[in-house]
Amino acid sequence: MTRMVGREAELEWMLGVLDDLHAGAVVSVEGEPGIGKSRLLTELANEAEERHFLVLEGRASEGETEVPFAPLLDALDDYLASVNPRLIKPADADGRNELARIFPSLAELGDSGAAAVQEERYRSHRAVRAMLESLAEKRPMLLVLDDLHWADSASVELVSHLIRHPPRARIMLAIGFRPAQAPERVRADLSEVKRLQLEPLSDEQARELIAELADETAGAEILRLSGGNPFYLEQLAREWEATGAFEPAADPAADRPDVPAQVSAAIDHELGRLGERAGLMLRGAAVVGEGFDPELAGRAADLDSQAALTALDELLAGDLVRRTDLPRRFRFRHPIVRQAVYASAPTGWQLGAHERVAEALVQRGAAPAARAHHVELSASPGDEAAIAVLTEAGTAASARAPSAAAHWFEAALRLVPDEDPGRRLGLLIPRARALAACGRYDDSLDDLDEVLGLMPADDPVLRGRVIASAAKVKQLVGRHGEAHRELEGALAALPDQGSPEATTLKLELAADSFFGGDQEDFERWVRAALTDAERRDDRSMTAAAAGLHSAALYMRDDLDAARTELDRGLELIAALPEGELADHLNAHTWTALGAVCMERFDAATALLDRTIEAALAAGQGHLPTLMRTTQALAQINQGRLEEAFPRLEAAVDASILTRNPVFLAWARSLQCWATLIAGDLPAALRLGELALEDAGSDPLSATAACYLAEARLAGGNATAARDEILTLAGGEGLPLIERGFRARGFELLARAEIDLGDLEMAAEYVNCATEAAAGLGIDGRTADAMRARATLELVLGEPEAAREHAEAAAQAADRAGLAIDGARGRALAARAQVEAGDEDGGRANLESVRDQLNALGAVHYADQAAAELRRLGVRVTRSERPVEREGLDELSSREREIAELVAAGRRNREIAESLFLSVRTVENHMARIFRKLDVSSRTQLAALVNEPAAGARP
Repeated sequence: MTRMVGREAELEWMLGVLDDLHAGAVVSVEGEPGIGKSRLLTELANEAEERHFLVLEGRASEGETEVPFAPLLDALDDYLASVNPRLIKPADADGRNELARIFPSLAELGDSGAAAVQEERYRSHRAVRAMLESLAEKRPMLLVLDDLHWADSASVELVSHLIRHPPRARIMLAIGFRPAQAPERVRADLSEVKRLQLEPLSDEQARELIAELADETAGAEILRLSGGNPFYLEQLAREWEATGAFEPAADPAADRPDVPAQVSAAIDHELGRLGERAGLMLRGAAVVGEGFDPELAGRAADLDSQAALTALDELLAGDLVRRTDLPRRFRFRHPIVRQAVYASAPTGWQLGAHERVAEALVQRGAAPAARAHHVELSASPGDEAAIAVLTEAGTAASARAPSAAAHWFEAALRLVPDEDPGRRLGLLIPRARALAACGRYDDSLDDLDEVLGLMPADDPVLRGRVIASAAKVKQLVGRHGEAHRELEGALAALPDQGSPEATTLKLELAADSFFGGDQEDFERWVRAALTDAERRDDRSMTAAAAGLHSAALYMRDDLDAARTELDRGLELIAALPEGELADHLNAHTWTALGAVCMERFDAATALLDRTIEAALAAGQGHLPTLMRTTQALAQINQGRLEEAFPRLEAAVDASILTRNPVFLAWARSLQCWATLIAGDLPAALRLGELALEDAGSDPLSATAACYLAEARLAGGNATAARDEILTLAGGEGLPLIERGFRARGFELLARAEIDLGDLEMAAEYVNCATEAAAGLGIDGRTADAMRARATLELVLGEPEAAREHAEAAAQAADRAGLAIDGARGRALAARAQVEAGDEDGGRANLESVRDQLNALGAVHYADQAAAELRRLGVRVTRSERPVEREGLDELSSREREIAELVAAGRRNREIAESLFLSVRTVENHMARIFRKLDVSSRTQLAALVNEPAAGARP
């Protein structure tokens, strides 16, 4: 291997990250093919080993783009085989099962019969993160994953998770990839990553690199042709050293459009100088992959073992392939060389070579996933053995790598004759589900359309089931009108309009009406389904429809009837055995959401505990996301923040994986609200803005705007708070927000207008809140209206009236079990008490309320109470933040890094440039740093960082 030239500054920067590692950190090395990414990562790994890091290196390969977790297996599996399994975390059974599904070396850790749900695959990501943390307990770790642009989708999802949730241990993840080919999911998560973008070498550096291979005259031409790309420089210099010329091939770069013609020609000439057996062996290795073992490469080349090993020696001597750290494992000098070799092989020879590799893997007992790539590239239509292998590979990948599963099912479909509809249906249905699980909804719908085309036209019952499945997908992508028409058509085609199949379609029509914002149709279709179920004496369907009917009545503002129906529905559902509970989980989820809206928090949480377990057992992975979000909504209302946060994190992770914009917006909006309450305003604003990106024109998105508005108001942006509520809720009357929640929206609008100084408009919104809450019997909305009125009265100089209404707000919230809102009402009443002249009493009440809010983890509101106390001259210590740590150790690795740069005198723009971040991102980090350390200036921050006893790590 030639020495590294021209990357000293980049290596020094990466070593600085390595040396300052306090917690998980991610670094990306980016650049065009041949620019030196892999070489730089190799040097980083060598330096990390010198520093006694545990260094694990893996690489994605162009030939393994559908092998689940391929680069992770390359990096970790052999090492894990050498580790005592008892030392590997997670220690719980679910975590061990997840690891066993990914790593063959840990297969004995898991239960082979344990079920896995496609949409819950974030569990495997968490298990891997916990395992990495356990491996880094005794010494820090460097995990290198190179050529990520070729990584399979399961690996990309895992890397994306590690970027969003860095390990809580001294682990540096270094990834390398080509930006133009980078996976979309990774690109979206790179804003918080330390990014290093490699540029071409300077002329001076380039001359130094090739000084031993070419004279000055040739060097000038090599520099011109290479553009400063290190691999191109070396390849052209090799060609000059061997031939003394640069003669382009007759048809250069036919399969390498990104590689300069002269470089392609140089590679072709280098390959042409090989002996016959060495050339065959190199082609065989290219068929196996960038990393290969000689026996398999020999089989691909159709060489006997001795000839293969002799040829391997020639390839090593010519530096076309190189040894790796593993015995009997070799790699190509560069992926571009492997691409050139593979492209140079005749098509017929490639087919035969892949077939020989597939046969050799069968003899080795390799799993279908390892054989599928070669089978796909060599099988003929109608090949039953190949169809079986590809189907097995798809089935095996379904749970944790649905994108790969969809690929293998598609490969099998290409081999199945068109005149065999039964076989095609057996592959199209799981492929449609796999596509939906990884967020490829349009492709999933195309498959379901083909399923309908293959089904008998005279079987309306079966066709109705498929149309109902397609409707669920279309609701996610906003195609409500289309879904509604197809559902109505499927219903009309059924001979018995009161059959179970007809009732199911009516429930789907109800769901589509809800997402389309037509609450009248929502209630009408649910009522029709309930009538059907009761007429048939179908207890399972009756329980589901009754519970859902309560939610529909709530949305129609018929609260008395809604409560009566909710009681009946909850009683019927509670009596269902677990097997029947799973029949209508979607309806039960909406029943629970309605129960939360009607302040039946404990009943909703208990129901959702049952439904989550049933959904996972039944493999209905799309439902737990909404179930967990609904549970979190109940828990936030009750002041149980610590329980809500992990549920929301799981809901967000699942929604990201399935690319479900509706559920993602809802979960992130609740994260925004909970994070604001917990006292992290910058994070809350960021989460709210992310939620807004995915928000639609449905009731869930309208209520999501209210949670973001809370953060906007806390951040001093009343205009945005007002405008976003009005836009997403449909205008002045907030028509997209059901009346049962509308008072909260009007309260926020009143506060916004107070902040903006328009007290007349604020008074109008206070009246709207009062009217919206009147007669509902929902104490939380009464509290909202009373709190809005008290806030306005306090501004208008009417403290006695303000105190009366604030106390009424607190009492209403207490009746509902809204712990935080109750304390907020009492804090407002205490402020009014002070304004009315009872400063001592108001101060005592504020101190009591502040303690209550701190106990609930409601730091944001506790800080507001503390600010009032300071205004009254009371010395107040910093509020406790239970989700954070004290001192400099409280900071994340990125925040610590920024704090140290501030202490060194760097300004925000300089910090942004040095860390490859935007100025806005640095500003957001600064806001969090100031809050966590309770400082208010850069001078105070610098003093704290530079103080020896400030809590810095040794």
